[in-house]
Amino acid sequence: MIKENQRKQNECQISVMVLGQFVPKYGGKSVKYIEKQYRENKRITALENDKQQGNFSKCAAPKILTVFNLIESQILI
Repeated sequence: MIKENQRKQNECQISVMVLGQFVPKYGGKSVKYIEKQYRENKRITALENDKQQGNFSKCAAPKILTVFNLIESQILI
C-alpha cells in the first residue's frame, strides 16, 4: 500500500522547467515539444492533449499548464 502511494506521488511530481535549460521528458514528449504545440495553438489544454496524445497523466496536466503560464509570463524559476 505504501509503495503504491509512493509510486503515484512519483508519477505526479513534475520538475519545474527553467527557460533555456535542457528539460526532462513527460510521457515520451519533451516539454520543449509540448511548449511548441502550446504556442502554435494556445487554446489547447494539457487535458485536451491528454486525449489526443495519451501522453499525460491527469495529475501532471495542471502542473504542465502551470509551466506554460510561467513561460507565457516570461518568469524564470
